[in-house]
Amino acid sequence: SYSFCTLLDDSNMNKNVAVQQLQLELPGTGRVTTMACGRDRLVVGKTDGWVQIFEIAARKAVEIGSLQLPASIDDITVRNEVLVVSCLDLYYWNDLELVADSDTDHHSVVDVSQISHLQGIRSGTTTINSQGNIIAAAYDNLILIYNTESQRCTNLLEGHERKVLSLRFFSDTEYGCRVLSTSEDRTFKIWDIENGSLFYQSSIHCASVEKGLPLGAGRILIGLQTGVLKLYSSDGTKQLFDLDVGSSFKKHYEKVQESEKKPPPQLKIISALPPWKQPQAVRSEEEEDDSVLSENVSHCIQSLDSIGDSVLIVTSHTAVMFDCSTYAIEFVLPVVGATLITCQCLFSSTFYLYNSLSNVVTGFSLASVHIPDDVQMSVFPKVPLPDKFCTPLQIPDVTKPSTDKAVVFHKNIKSSGYASNVPWSVLQQKKSKKALTRKPSSSSVPKYPIDCRPPIKPQDSHNKVMREKPVHRTAVVDVCFSADAKVLVTASSDKTAAVTKLPVSKYKGESQILRGHTASLTSCSSTHSYGEQQLIATSSLDGAVHLWRLPSLDRPAHSIQKKAEVSKAFFYNIDNLLIIAGGSLIDFHKLTIDTTTNDLERLTNRSTDVIVHSIKTGNQLVTTAAAHNTFVSSLLWWGGSSKEMCIYDVAVDKVLHSSVPHGRPISSIALPSATSYADHSQSSLEIFATSAPDGVVKMWDVRTPQQPIRSFSNHVNRVHSISCSISPCLRFLAMGSEDRCTYVYGTSSSKLITKIHTHTDVVSSTAFSPINPQMVSVGFDGGVRFMADK
Repeated sequence: SYSFCTLLDDSNMNKNVAVQQLQLELPGTGRVTTMACGRDRLVVGKTDGWVQIFEIAARKAVEIGSLQLPASIDDITVRNEVLVVSCLDLYYWNDLELVADSDTDHHSVVDVSQISHLQGIRSGTTTINSQGNIIAAAYDNLILIYNTESQRCTNLLEGHERKVLSLRFFSDTEYGCRVLSTSEDRTFKIWDIENGSLFYQSSIHCASVEKGLPLGAGRILIGLQTGVLKLYSSDGTKQLFDLDVGSSFKKHYEKVQESEKKPPPQLKIISALPPWKQPQAVRSEEEEDDSVLSENVSHCIQSLDSIGDSVLIVTSHTAVMFDCSTYAIEFVLPVVGATLITCQCLFSSTFYLYNSLSNVVTGFSLASVHIPDDVQMSVFPKVPLPDKFCTPLQIPDVTKPSTDKAVVFHKNIKSSGYASNVPWSVLQQKKSKKALTRKPSSSSVPKYPIDCRPPIKPQDSHNKVMREKPVHRTAVVDVCFSADAKVLVTASSDKTAAVTKLPVSKYKGESQILRGHTASLTSCSSTHSYGEQQLIATSSLDGAVHLWRLPSLDRPAHSIQKKAEVSKAFFYNIDNLLIIAGGSLIDFHKLTIDTTTNDLERLTNRSTDVIVHSIKTGNQLVTTAAAHNTFVSSLLWWGGSSKEMCIYDVAVDKVLHSSVPHGRPISSIALPSATSYADHSQSSLEIFATSAPDGVVKMWDVRTPQQPIRSFSNHVNRVHSISCSISPCLRFLAMGSEDRCTYVYGTSSSKLITKIHTHTDVVSSTAFSPINPQMVSVGFDGGVRFMADK
């Protein structure tokens, strides 16, 4: 039977922390040996060989799968839906959903029968890399590296003299594929799997190295048997900080006790008597118990795990949350006989404690600790945007015509009809009759199919037309759909942009070339509005941003000239503003476009723009920027030449988050595809993705930007700036590649769905249609290729 309770921690040790608890009494006679978490799944291994999988949501737990293995479970690891179980042999499942009741048909066993070094040795601790395709497992003092894609053992690491206690992969891609191992021989080692070498070996510590944990920003954390934590640089050569958990717990405990128990003022006795005649203070039983708890208890490090810059540390008597950036203790929870396992969920952070005395698992939700309400980010603004971002800009009044022009200069004169066989009045009557007899358009709004298949099948009819009538002869650097998916906009290094009517096969590749730039283009974008209000923005290395109004594309409707090269230009706040990233600045322009259609009045263009806000980023060059335009949002993302990714809140004029997520400057930031034809919950719009020429695309949740929630690295990107995009259904991510292929990933599991051979040169950018499951890719060969779900 299961019993659940929700309560708040009433301990005086954490005044500002509300700890939500969920207690789960596990059925059966076996005791828990290990636990692991993946998203909203809790996987439990027991001494009787049973592996149970629970789905925990809304303070309820449901057992969704279980299976029995031949011996006691030694270790369990979950990463990106991949489940690894160590039980005599090494078992793994590529999909957590495939684990059903007593069903082991979908599992694989790592065969080590051909490796003589491992004969008769039981597998121990395990770990999986961020991509979920490489498993590291300890066999006593040896470490086996296994590739799940090729299904073979690739490396055997030897060097530890005694049993390996913990293994962890580095998540930072700039360090390549590295593994941190700790051992009873009182050392830790860093192994470089890509180069097949030992990267670093530590000196011998004073006690067994129980746990090791690679952190972000080039740091690793080591936990010793004596309860001491040591923070090192990522190469292990420099010790940055050390912490004695036992003494820190004692100081924290005494500080709280002093603030809570303020004794009344007492008479102070100043005595000149000898010490043996002075009265001795008598300690109460409560004080003696506190002394035992804080001083005489061994705090052996049992488990380590991180959530952003915060590290959860569990010893045999306490759970401590430690901030590695400020070196401060944020949370202390006294426990007895517990084992820690943490879970980095998609939108919140939870850790589970197993009490070996009562055989009960307790879950603690600490999202309120790591993401306080006063700094929590969201794409939906908590305060309204300033008026300067919302007040429309008025078109200036028309100046009176000068007296030296003809009287009819600003007047429309009807034609007499002599140029046509049919009089002008008759033509107008025919037009009015056509308007009356025209069938009304359907009021039904198309819906994007959320459960569609990935758009990976080439559309031969469209691609044949684009091969016969190419719109560009040189590299295409950017592509986007209009909001109604009636035109496709491409930007090229040949100083032009092209607007192609869709569908291509119907209009035989009909397109209009936009000329006006004097250097290679860098980006193109379209407004959320369509019809007569639709605008297209193109930016270039010449520092100019041209705005084009459909359908008249013979000349720009308005132009803005910057002093520096412009890397990105796009619309913001439901087309109220235009954001231009150029040089080290990001400017917000308020626009008013003259919509006059008269040929004479168009010559006196009254379009105007005003800079209402400007941001100095501190970078020498802003490489990319992004913001939502389909709804009101206060967040702006940018990446710069300093490799930083910044999230800026326009409403409060403040940078809320700054980090270095990639080893190279960010080349693109992808937000959920702008469309009005797909319905999503608000929480699903909190994601975004970043790409850089380090070969990795990372997906993030803006509410927990300390760590990525997904990583994709099957594509090749080491030199060029290549853009990624997220589908309107939020289930697929497309990325170009330098191997002339387009890669499509699944966002739910980080798995590669397929790679499509679409171009003869580098694939530079991709885009998804806002209406149909259709994708387009462009490349350095000047080609434009279409793909669909069927």
